[in-house]
Amino acid sequence: MAAGCPEKLDLEFLSFIWNFERRFVPHIVAGIDRFCPDVPVLQLKSHQEMRRLLDLLGAPT
Repeated sequence: MAAGCPEKLDLEFLSFIWNFERRFVPHIVAGIDRFCPDVPVLQLKSHQEMRRLLDLLGAPT
């Protein structure tokens, strides 16, 4: 990190990133289900799925 930069790369931050999907995504999904049950949600799980969606939308590469 640059001198004086308040961000740090430590074990706590790496643990947060590593465990985010397991610990927080279920809460996010539950909130969407509870407060926005009629809003369609796409869950893309790979780069291939993302690329396919962008191709369908005609997004430039």
